[in-house]
Amino acid sequence: MAGNLDDMFSNKNTCNWFKAIIALIITKQGLEKYSNPSWKNTRAELWATNHWEIAKCYLPPDGYTDVASVQGTDFNGVINILLNCTHFDTCFSFSNALSSPYPECILTQVRQIGRDVRHTSSCQVADSDLKNIILKLKSLLIDPVSLANDPNASSAINTLRKLKNNTQFITSDELLEHLKDAQQILVKVNDQSERVSKEVDTVLLKIDTHMKQCLQHIEVRENEARERISKEGKEVLAHIESRRLASAKMITEKENEVKQKALQTEKQHGKYTRRLRK
Repeated sequence: MAGNLDDMFSNKNTCNWFKAIIALIITKQGLEKYSNPSWKNTRAELWATNHWEIAKCYLPPDGYTDVASVQGTDFNGVINILLNCTHFDTCFSFSNALSSPYPECILTQVRQIGRDVRHTSSCQVADSDLKNIILKLKSLLIDPVSLANDPNASSAINTLRKLKNNTQFITSDELLEHLKDAQQILVKVNDQSERVSKEVDTVLLKIDTHMKQCLQHIEVRENEARERISKEGKEVLAHIESRRLASAKMITEKENEVKQKALQTEKQHGKYTRRLRK
């Protein structure tokens, strides 16, 4: 059910928006090798024992206080760390300075892409825009200084390629997580907006439907796995019992064979002894 994302929403541009959301998540996973201070997010007393508390100094000031790891941080947060922490100035082939006279770097461009996708009120992305989004994200992941040979980045590029070609690349479990992410984004959009967008409301209903379908599919798959394990377990137990019985039979036959040979030996010995007496 998770193979063709184009079948999930009736509006193609809405499908493109959902693909863009997934593309941002995929790219963030490809950057998870990396982990002016934002004191609001961090707890200085934990710096000596938790390196992530130091990284949180470079996150945006709002919404990241309870984030406990890079995996739990969204795309915008990871990109902000790469932009704000001078440690990463030498990790890319381009200058990531935030001020003039430098032109806007790729990190700044992809951060703006993330903002545009997340803050949309229409939940729509045109084909040409989706193509440009994926192209820009891939250009970041193939940067020659640190990412070109990184396995996480390479895996993300491969997944982006599959997303672009709409080939099957996602499991029901992964789709469910992406739907949850999209749902959270749209709930925030509605909370921050003065009016509830009909488009957002419609997409939320669709997402809720697909989440229920994913859960049903996962439950069916789990039940099938349990039945298969139970069946295979019974087959294994039956095989073990069969082997046990066969072994017991073989041991009994060997014991009988040994007894027969012992009796024959005893009889032959008795005959020999009687001959000697004569």
